[in-house]
Amino acid sequence: VPKKAYVFQEEHLRKFFTEAPDITYFFLKVVAICGIFGSCRRCELWDLRLTDIKQEGSVLLITIRPSKTVKARRFTVADSGAISYVRLVKQYLSLRPQNVSTDRVFLRYDKG
Repeated sequence: VPKKAYVFQEEHLRKFFTEAPDITYFFLKVVAICGIFGSCRRCELWDLRLTDIKQEGSVLLITIRPSKTVKARRFTVADSGAISYVRLVKQYLSLRPQNVSTDRVFLRYDKG
């Protein structure tokens, strides 16, 4: 009997975003926000650049660059009730080190 993949329910995600401590899960929260709102593949998240994220009023407009097999596309990140997704992404971007030589949004961190 094939195993069925586990699918997160909305309540699981809400609990993660509201209850998981930022000190441990902040990076994963931002990756999850971009991945879920944009239905992004891992390589699309890796290729995301600072110039691909724009503030448009109360939402963030994120552009996914074209690849060999996928056309460029856009998606928005907006707040939902008690969860401020926009604030989390903007806070992550503001905490990004200034002296980094790459403009990739997501950097690799080892042990902290």
